[in-house]
Amino acid sequence: MIYYFQIHCSSCGFNPVLCPNADCGMIMEKLELLNHLKNECPFRLINCELCDDQVAANLMGGHHKNYCPGIHIRCPHCGKDGIPRGKVKL
Repeated sequence: MIYYFQIHCSSCGFNPVLCPNADCGMIMEKLELLNHLKNECPFRLINCELCDDQVAANLMGGHHKNYCPGIHIRCPHCGKDGIPRGKVKL
């Protein structure tokens, strides 16, 4: 009887699991893990829509503000707007 219980527990979707993203630490039911990793985990890697770099979801705002070469900025040399940051030598 215990053997069948152990088998069930190893595959049960209601079994608690820890998010494998090291900095997350969230515990959820096993059946929620895939959705968490794909859509909700703040530490999941996503592609920046402007430069295609992979960035943790919770860092995307800082990536756009400070690093993304695809963001359009004002050229610090001539003042022209709309120049991709990656094309400007700072």
